[in-house]
Amino acid sequence: MEKKKIVVADDHIQTAINIANFLDFSGIKTFQAYNMKSVVELCKRENPDLLVIDIKMSGIINGDCNIEKELPQQKFLFLTSENEPKKLKCRNSLGFISKPVDNEALFNKIKKILKI
Repeated sequence: MEKKKIVVADDHIQTAINIANFLDFSGIKTFQAYNMKSVVELCKRENPDLLVIDIKMSGIINGDCNIEKELPQQKFLFLTSENEPKKLKCRNSLGFISKPVDNEALFNKIKKILKI
């Protein structure tokens, strides 16, 4: 069975590295991005099963999900430091994970989403 692929995107490089390392160790192939240009390029090239992205990095303005304009078919999971994220108009969002990230909670959510 082919490994699931996830792009981990955060402009805090150490956060992206920590999450990617944990997911790699858990058997998921990861790619890291630290800016939106890299996110778009990686997602178009690698066609990941999921994009895990920091909400502030994703280009959300007034609740509108601008990332969907660049990647209309991509499913994603937001990372956020907000206790209660604002209502978003994002049809491809599969939820939120709070920062600081609990890797086990993130992995459990990913397992449910990707059915692994």
